[in-house]
Amino acid sequence: MAAVVIGTTILATLTGVILSFVPKIPVFEFVVLRPPLIWFGESWIELKIDLHAEIKVQNENVFQSDVHAAIFDLYFPSWHDDFVHFGHIEDRFQRCANCATPVGGFWKVLPRKLFEVRDTLVMRIPLPNLWKIIKRLLHQAFRGGGIINVMSTGVLHLTAPPNSVKLTVTLICDTSLNLLTTRLSGNDCVIHEFNPATWKNLTLVASQMQDYAITSLQPDPVNGTVIVSGKAQLKQS
Repeated sequence: MAAVVIGTTILATLTGVILSFVPKIPVFEFVVLRPPLIWFGESWIELKIDLHAEIKVQNENVFQSDVHAAIFDLYFPSWHDDFVHFGHIEDRFQRCANCATPVGGFWKVLPRKLFEVRDTLVMRIPLPNLWKIIKRLLHQAFRGGGIINVMSTGVLHLTAPPNSVKLTVTLICDTSLNLLTTRLSGNDCVIHEFNPATWKNLTLVASQMQDYAITSLQPDPVNGTVIVSGKAQLKQS
């Protein structure tokens, strides 16, 4: 009997240790602090918006992550049970989107800490879909009391101390956009791919994630969310 109790205790302890090292996706939110600066992009087919924001990331992991580059894309659920891409966000001060070697992360997210920083994000909105985007978002905001449920995909280049191990991580998140408080919050996220020891081409992977989101994912018809029981909901074949 004692052997069973000891064995159970050891198993529970080992399970707890193992689970503590399983990556947990940090909860994040962006709050825009002042009116954005808007201008046309280089190609004149997109709007570029400077967002001076307060960024918060709650890291429950036992290891530090240094963020070297990040791209997030935003999508809203259409009336046809699919997603429409409407925004592309990246940090204005990230040093390199596709470097071969680490050059120093612009965010250092410490373990078991709330990371907070004020930073400038650049958002790009495609002009050809602008009127469709405005109509759909206003419709959702009216139904949701100023809160819009959107989906986001993210691609990050990370390094993990102590040996600056490279990681490329892609995410799919249910995200809410509060137009009254100008707050964008990641409510529920899943890791789509986790690639250790390498940095993949960030721009290429972000484009692939866009294609995957639009062609393969399906929003919930009631609330527009995509994460169900810890998995992204796929379209029915």
